[in-house]
Amino acid sequence: MLNGNRKRTQKTQPLNLEKKAEYKNVINSLNRIADMNSLGTRAAGTVMLNACWLTFIVIYLAFFAGDMDFWQKLAIFIASGTIVGGITAFMWIKWALK
Repeated sequence: MLNGNRKRTQKTQPLNLEKKAEYKNVINSLNRIADMNSLGTRAAGTVMLNACWLTFIVIYLAFFAGDMDFWQKLAIFIASGTIVGGITAFMWIKWALK
């Protein structure tokens, strides 16, 4: 019978210095991306986001939307465009209000 109050007997291994440095680099990179303080980074983010959206639409319509009719394809197009537009608007509104 298992008891919920039992302590775990398995010990976790401490991270070595290389792993710690790798995690720190990843976290720093994510923080830089999340900050996006300048006009240039927001413009680049907008271009990248729109390029990824266009790629998604092309791949989705080419490979995954074979059994859908026109209205279902249009709904995917509008819904994904609305999501991308909302993310882009959020980025730019944050910049405009600071």
